[in-house]
Amino acid sequence: MGGFSGFFWMMGLLPVLGIAAIAAAIWYGVKKAKATPAQAATEPPAPQEEALRKMAHIAYGLYAAAVLFPVTAVAGVILAYLKQNEAQGTWLATHFRWLIRTFWFMLLWSAIGMVLFFAMVGWLVFLVAALWYIYRVVLGWVSLAERRPMRMKGDAAPVAQIGQQG
Repeated sequence: MGGFSGFFWMMGLLPVLGIAAIAAAIWYGVKKAKATPAQAATEPPAPQEEALRKMAHIAYGLYAAAVLFPVTAVAGVILAYLKQNEAQGTWLATHFRWLIRTFWFMLLWSAIGMVLFFAMVGWLVFLVAALWYIYRVVLGWVSLAERRPMRMKGDAAPVAQIGQQG
């Protein structure tokens, strides 16, 4: 009977640990977003830039909703693909690229988690992937709200200069 009560104790602990891990991912995403230098706001944004920014907000919202309704991430990545070319040469292009990469890597980690689920480690892959996904959505959305570009490995120029190249 001791093992059975230990199981129930563990089942009560798992949601608490899950909530703590989600809170840590959100906190770290916000902290990381604040560390990125902001765009120099010398003039008001152009109407096209503002429209693209609203589309990026919608895409991040769809990604956030995917935690409960996964199909919304598909709508978000389609939106990101549709707006990616319009955003070329602006700081917003980094956000659409960030969204697209987040979707495909999450899909990859989910597939790996499903394969490993039968080996009893898939749940761990799902947990890490979910925390990574939440971190990416929070980091991106906070950076977008503060008009900060996303920094990604492999960029030829510092991201803060992308919109200033000409």
